[in-house]
Amino acid sequence: MNKPSTQKLPLTVYTVMLILATIFMLAACILMFVELYRYGGSPWDKATLPPRAMQTFESTLAFDEEPLTHLS
Repeated sequence: MNKPSTQKLPLTVYTVMLILATIFMLAACILMFVELYRYGGSPWDKATLPPRAMQTFESTLAFDEEPLTHLS
């Protein structure tokens, strides 16, 4: 009983591009997680922000020398 011989299809340009895109997307995701853990948490998480970044606009007006009259 002879098995029918099956030939392996050669890689096409599109298959190589799909493999490369997958590798680069995985690398980008890994590098983004490295950046996230290196520089802190989410920018929307107020618990991980430095104190200066949590100041509101009204609290920064207290540091001005003269009041801003053109805003009223």
